Amino acid sequence: MGRMMIFILMCLCFTACHGQKETGSNELLGHPKVVKPFGTHPYTNIRCSIQDRKGNLWFGTTGAGVYRYDGKIFTNFTQKDGLSHDVVYCILEDKAGNIWFGTKDGVCRFDEKKRPSGKAGFIRLPLPEIDDDHNYFVSLKNDAPVRYAFDRKSVFSMAEDKAGNIWMGTGNAGLFRFDGVNFINYKNYNGTWEVANKDSVNRGHCFYHILIQSVAADRKGNVWFSALGDQSGVYRYDGKAIARFSFDKPIKSLVSWIKEDKAGNMCFGSRDEGVCRYDGKTFTYFTSKNGLCSNFTTDMLEDKSGNLWFSSSLLENEGRTKGCVTRFDGKTFKQVSLEGLGNTSVWTMLEDKKGYVWLGARNVGLYRYDGKSFTDFTGETAR
Repeated sequence: MGRMMIFILMCLCFTACHGQKETGSNELLGHPKVVKPFGTHPYTNIRCSIQDRKGNLWFGTTGAGVYRYDGKIFTNFTQKDGLSHDVVYCILEDKAGNIWFGTKDGVCRFDEKKRPSGKAGFIRLPLPEIDDDHNYFVSLKNDAPVRYAFDRKSVFSMAEDKAGNIWMGTGNAGLFRFDGVNFINYKNYNGTWEVANKDSVNRGHCFYHILIQSVAADRKGNVWFSALGDQSGVYRYDGKAIARFSFDKPIKSLVSWIKEDKAGNMCFGSRDEGVCRYDGKTFTYFTSKNGLCSNFTTDMLEDKSGNLWFSSSLLENEGRTKGCVTRFDGKTFKQVSLEGLGNTSVWTMLEDKKGYVWLGARNVGLYRYDGKSFTDFTGETAR
């Protein structure tokens, strides 16, 4: 009997250890889940997401670094691993397969081979006018320098254009274009966007403070971006100059995301006025009156069937802990039931190569939808 008991205990120990290795989580049974670093704030969002060409899923958070899911385990990368900052606003895979991260402290690129240790890690690419502490970051008011409230080191948005340039929108340092070697910085002076230089403070006109919330590149080669600040609005770069884009009716709230759908339409999501779709000639507006579950939109996803998904965070709920998702098939809107999910304040969506739709939410909430039901990948905080 004693030998049999020892054998059973050994089997249980092996199964438990093996399960933990495979799941990559603090759970011994079931599917893997994300494990939040100790001290993660409950209002930490999964803010951005992509699937790379190798099939890995990447989820950036506003306080817990970034997670990579290879289909078996979640790996959490933070500042301790070389990430520029644990607040990650955007993720981009370029045409060469490099993974870029826009963070609260500039931009970095993930590299699986070029670390001195031989291990995968992050390489920081300093943005010259963000990481250098020069006085031309400030504006002049009555001949005195004035600092702006937004963190100038934050990179909120990125996009790669048709020519392979990477565009980056910052919190208070304008717009950057990276050609693979050099960074070119654009700033707004008295309503006109120009290439910035180090003497901009002494040029006799003010640099307008602007947070660039979203950047998108269309198939024609245009680059679009939305700005919040003294010169708020949507702008378009046609390869020669940057000009303000005019809607057929004013959008007064912040345009928080810009995306091109498969048909070539440009879609603009606002914080309070729903979604505007532009086909090159006409404008179509989707609001709660048309069936959108909320006019506060956070992201758009176009699935393989051509359906458009819109995620939202509902302002009327305290702490914005509630939200909704609407699916549009081209004719009608249908609200996706999020009943039973731990947090429905959704901030990012992606469809993987298998057709699953992933939702990233508040409190590092992560859910996968198979068309019928959700699987919860939200984990506990590490101890």
